[in-house]
Amino acid sequence: SDSDIMKADSRCASVEGTCAAYCPNVCMRSLTVAIPSSTPPDTKLHIEGTSSDGQSINPVTFMSYKKEPKDPTSLTAHRIMHVALPAGGSYTARFTEGYGQDTVWPRYASTSYEDTPNE
Repeated sequence: SDSDIMKADSRCASVEGTCAAYCPNVCMRSLTVAIPSSTPPDTKLHIEGTSSDGQSINPVTFMSYKKEPKDPTSLTAHRIMHVALPAGGSYTARFTEGYGQDTVWPRYASTSYEDTPNE
């Protein structure tokens, strides 16, 4: 989609007249980050870094997009964030709460990647 997330890499551009972005010669990789549902709902994930060709990406911020869990005390209840970044880059991530910029850390952050791109 044509969002700041997709255009974090400067090689990606909007496709005029659509809600899509195109990233020529860029292999995007999806990362899912799960944090405890007991984490405040205004917790944000900030990512910055460089793509595989050494270009800095525009820093991006993510928030959980799901509704509140029915039972936030359940061990299986998480706040989920999906991130698409250029494969092979070097990235750093941190969490903040609300409008603050101080780094906070949830009790845990579980990460899972989509399949590795074919080499």
